[in-house]
Amino acid sequence: MNRSDRIFNFIACLALLPAGPAFTLPPSAEAAPEATAPAPVAHVYVQMSGKLYIYDAAANGALTPVKGSPLSTTGTWIEAARASYLFSFDDHRVHVNAIESNGAIGKQVDEVDTQDYDGADCSHSADGSATYRGVLDHTGKSLYVQIFGYATNYDGSISAVCSAYQFFQVSDSGKLTFNGAYVWPSSCCGEVSQNLTFTGNDRFAYGMDTGLAGAAPSISFFARESNGALGNINDSAETPPAPPLKDTDEGPIVGWDWQPAAIDADPFGHVAVLGNFQGESSIGTVISDSGDKLASFTVKSNGDLVTSNTYAELATPGIAPYAMNMSPSGKFLAIGGQSEGSSGKELQVFHFNGAAAITPFGGPFGDAASTVPYILTVRWDNNNHLYAAGEDRLYVYTVTESGITGAPGSPYKFDGALSGAGLIVIPTP
Repeated sequence: MNRSDRIFNFIACLALLPAGPAFTLPPSAEAAPEATAPAPVAHVYVQMSGKLYIYDAAANGALTPVKGSPLSTTGTWIEAARASYLFSFDDHRVHVNAIESNGAIGKQVDEVDTQDYDGADCSHSADGSATYRGVLDHTGKSLYVQIFGYATNYDGSISAVCSAYQFFQVSDSGKLTFNGAYVWPSSCCGEVSQNLTFTGNDRFAYGMDTGLAGAAPSISFFARESNGALGNINDSAETPPAPPLKDTDEGPIVGWDWQPAAIDADPFGHVAVLGNFQGESSIGTVISDSGDKLASFTVKSNGDLVTSNTYAELATPGIAPYAMNMSPSGKFLAIGGQSEGSSGKELQVFHFNGAAAITPFGGPFGDAASTVPYILTVRWDNNNHLYAAGEDRLYVYTVTESGITGAPGSPYKFDGALSGAGLIVIPTP
């Protein structure tokens, strides 16, 4: 199973969770007075088995539970946020809740049904559909909600058969206004493996098409208009230099194909792409190169992606990757995934060097005593803290040029399993 398949199967299974209300708020969660404490550097939300755990992160990375946490939540994704509002997703609905000064979830300020707008039709040719994720641009004024229709295969697995993005403008009061949609052709599976990533100037957005309809995985390109709407553009990404051709037990390799699996942008006009090379032998056998690779690309003025990396410079993660996230500074790139063997090392950090090649920095590392076999999502705040969520725990690290250290209290263990989007981090102003 390649990395794209691993990511899609995990996301698709979570997307089939039963729908439910966004949040059940106890009275104490709405705006309970608390003792004066140093202002947090971030609010951290962890979704585990129908409960939403809320923490304030201190300057040293230590987490303190917010009064009223955890909240009850069923089948809800928490994927997009800004300083004042949390956006959650269940079935066909998008919920907007105010965020209190201590990070607690306040009352709902808006709710929209995605089935009322363009893009909902993609569910009509499938067994079902889900509104299962959303992302904000850097301004926080535009919300992009992804919908996909899925079909159940004979073996019980599911495949996406239709995908769409709906665009909403976000007012200062948290109200959503529909602003258009982009719907993939029915012959294409669309964006199913990850959320969009935006360039630092919000001019372009990139996503991953996993190629589940039989095509090879590829990067999707969008140009962002001044009103926030996205238009698909037929731009391209250069293929990094391939490995040398070689003889194998299946015959000589006659060519290599680059298959991207994840992409994330820095603030300065560059993107990191995780992918691998698939070779074809002279008798038609598909042969994989030695593991996933990390390549750096520069964004051209028309949105094209070009790279100066050589094959020898491409970094190779020491884990089987599931998640990738760029630090807000653009200096570090975190990879979370499955450890090799039973080492318990499921996290790795790389230096991101703009257009230059990506270089190893720390790891793989983790908790060798942990029974958690993988890291499913990684996030950063603006104070050098890296958050990594596994199946039933959350790790927090401080990452600086001097090194990587575990934050006080880490890891945080939970009774249950990661669900929904799993983890979201909102840096405080």
